Amino acid sequence: MRESKKAYHKVPSKGLPRITKVNNLAEDRRFNLIDPAGNRLIIGQKHALSMPTEQDPPSRFATAFETAYQLAYAKDKPADAAKVLDLVFSKDEEATLTLQYKAFVLRADIAASMDEIELMSSFIEKIDSLSLTGAELEEVVAATARLDELKASFGE
Repeated sequence: MRESKKAYHKVPSKGLPRITKVNNLAEDRRFNLIDPAGNRLIIGQKHALSMPTEQDPPSRFATAFETAYQLAYAKDKPADAAKVLDLVFSKDEEATLTLQYKAFVLRADIAASMDEIELMSSFIEKIDSLSLTGAELEEVVAATARLDELKASFGE
């Protein structure tokens, strides 16, 4: 990877070899390292154990978001992740503004990774139309950082 970084002046995130961004999943924090032959090495660290709390079962939207997040980042299957999100978006499922925000950022990120720039821009417009409170914005700090990276990368 060091040679790739020297050659490209950045860590390659597309093509081969590449390294994916670090992702916080329910069970661990991980990233993928894919070598020039396409072999995948998953590098991760388990989260500290915490006591389970009683919660309502997750909504369909929340379940779809978690599934899409894992498909996009843990399994490196952005097309499958896009299908999951597009299906839940088409069903007008109820979701909190913060979850919608995170889902739109994820879908914009997926569109960018698949070189669907117009689609990415349409999701960024949807994100910009959401009105989040200060407390809600604190819940989506990581998604906002990724959104800022997308906007900077594509001149949005």
